[in-house]
Amino acid sequence: MDNWDGWQDVLRNADVDTARLIVQLQMEDAAALTKTPPNHPPRSDADLARRLFEDELKQLDGELPSRQLGQELEDDDNDLQEALEAAAFSWKLKQWEGVVEHVPEPVKPVSCTACSDDLPADKALKAPCGHYYCSECLENLYTSCLTDETLFPPRCCQQEFPWNLAKPYLTQRCRSMFGGKRAELETKDRTYCHVPTCSVFIKPDTISGDLASCPKCHIRTCVHCKGPVHYGACPKDEALDVLMGTASLNQWQRCFGCRRVIELKTGCNHITCTCKSQFCYICGKQWKTCDCPQWDEDRLIERAVAVVDRGPGPALNDEADRDAQVANAAEHLRINHECDHERFRSRGRRGKLFDCEMCGQEYEDWIYQCRQCWLHICNRCRRNRL
Repeated sequence: MDNWDGWQDVLRNADVDTARLIVQLQMEDAAALTKTPPNHPPRSDADLARRLFEDELKQLDGELPSRQLGQELEDDDNDLQEALEAAAFSWKLKQWEGVVEHVPEPVKPVSCTACSDDLPADKALKAPCGHYYCSECLENLYTSCLTDETLFPPRCCQQEFPWNLAKPYLTQRCRSMFGGKRAELETKDRTYCHVPTCSVFIKPDTISGDLASCPKCHIRTCVHCKGPVHYGACPKDEALDVLMGTASLNQWQRCFGCRRVIELKTGCNHITCTCKSQFCYICGKQWKTCDCPQWDEDRLIERAVAVVDRGPGPALNDEADRDAQVANAAEHLRINHECDHERFRSRGRRGKLFDCEMCGQEYEDWIYQCRQCWLHICNRCRRNRL
C-alpha cells in the first residue's frame, strides 16, 4: 500500500491474467481492513484512503478486458508476422539452395604439355592421351604441320587430335588454312599441276582417269608421270630417271605409298614414312612381307659407336674399355632394334649440348632419351612427331 507507484508498474507490465489476480487479491485485502459499510461515507482518513485505493483497483480492473483484447490482437499479429517471416525465409532458403546447387566448382589449373604454362582446364584442349595444350601452342602445332609434314596429322603420344574438339581453340585464319591444306596432306600419291609457275594441288576426287585438270589454269597433267598430258604409253620422266639413278647409287629406297625417296642414316631396316606407310629399306616392300635382314650390321656398329661416344647409356658399363662398351651397346641394339619409343627418361648435364636425333635441333643441358633404343629426342618430337 505504501509503494503504490511500484504496484502500478507491476500491474501495467504484467500479463492480463496476472494483473487480474493481483487486483482481486488487493480488493480482498482492502475489504478486510475497512469497517465502514460500502454505502456509508468514510469515518476517518484511513477509510477515505482505502476507498480511493479500491476505486483505483476497480478502474484498473475495468481496463483489463481492453488490455486482453489488445494482447490477443498483438499475439495474432505476431503469429502472422512469424508465419510471413517463416514463409519468406523458406522461399529465400530455396533460392539460396538453388544458387548453391548451381555454383560451379573452382576450375583446377593444368599445365600445357608444350610450354609448361599453367592455365584453367576449361581454357585448354585435353588430348586423347590426357595431355593438355593451350590455344597458343595448339595454333603453333596446326600452323607448323602445314609446312612440316612430320607433324601431320596434329597429334600427341601418337593419338590424333579430333578436329571438332581442336577447332574452337584455333583462330579463324588457322582453321581456314588447315581446312584448305588438309585434303592435300591426307593424299599419299599427290598430283600437282606440271606448270612450274602454277603447281597447284589437284584433288583426287576431281581427277578423271589418267588426266588431272588444274582448277586454276585448267591445264591437264598426267597422274602417272606428273608431266604434261600425252596419249599412248607414258613417256619417261628424265628428271625422275636422274633422281632414281642417284637413289640407286646411294642405296636409297622409295616409299610404295607416297613415292618419296627415303635415306636411312641409322637404325634398323624398318622404315615408317611420313605418310605412315611401313616398308623394308632393302627391297621396298611392305614391312614384314619379305625375308630381308632386319638390320645392317655396319649401320648397327656405327650406331653403337655413336651411343658410346656421346656418353654411357643405362645398359653400358663405365669401367669397361671403349671396345667392350661398343660391343655391349651393339648387342643391346640387336635385341631392341625394333622399338616403339614408349618409355623415356630425362637426361641432362649442365653445360652440355644435346641434339634431337629426329628434328636436328640443339638443346642445352637436357634431352629425352628412349629407355629401349637410346634415341635422343626433344619434347616436341616425343609428343608430336613419333
